[in-house]
Amino acid sequence: QPGFSAPAPFDPTHIVQQLQEVVRSKKSKGFIELVARLGPQELEAVKKAYASATGSTLIKDAEQDASFRFKDVLVGILKSREEYDSDALYQAIVGAGTDEEALIDILIGMPRSHLELVKQCYQRDHKESLEQAVKGDTSGDFQKFMTYLLRGRDETTTVDQERARADAVKLFQAGEGKLGTDEETWYQTLTTPNWHQLRAIMRAYEASPMTSHHHLIQATESEFSGWIKTAIVAMLTFATNPGE
Repeated sequence: QPGFSAPAPFDPTHIVQQLQEVVRSKKSKGFIELVARLGPQELEAVKKAYASATGSTLIKDAEQDASFRFKDVLVGILKSREEYDSDALYQAIVGAGTDEEALIDILIGMPRSHLELVKQCYQRDHKESLEQAVKGDTSGDFQKFMTYLLRGRDETTTVDQERARADAVKLFQAGEGKLGTDEETWYQTLTTPNWHQLRAIMRAYEASPMTSHHHLIQATESEFSGWIKTAIVAMLTFATNPGE
């Protein structure tokens, strides 16, 4: 149209040069002023250009050079969601003993597509796969459950009611319907289907006379203990109330 011109493509070069100067001068306030005004796509472009120009990363230099007063604010601005989650998982794994509660909170409701990005960040930043790290720092049933969880859940929204009823029977036969518990059948059945399908399985379990109309959470509490019980109950609670 006459008089209309498209905006010029974003060029991060000038901002990268300014950031390098701020890093050298250790003026963290100036660092924040530069990056806080950038949109998400612009910030990612600046981070890539900075790494290319300096051989370092913007987050690393911010952590090393920013004053203690502004460091947490600055690093929070710079990190993407997947970088934040990757770092939170690292802290849960490498601390004095595994923080099982943090692993559960971070991973239970994580979409598979986001989980794949988190895995990439973890591998890049810590030179080890997330699966290897979790496996090396957990044991027993909790380790097996986490192995299934880290494969990622189906992200579709389709529901197969017949399959849900069959899976409800499978869970009963692997738990309340037998002596002992077939844990891996539970792990696979609960961590694989999409959230809509999992809710259908829960409804089918409760609707069946075979289960004495027990809720699946009730069955979990009678079949499991410790952190594995906490993890499965958290998963089923999230399935019922995904916004909480």
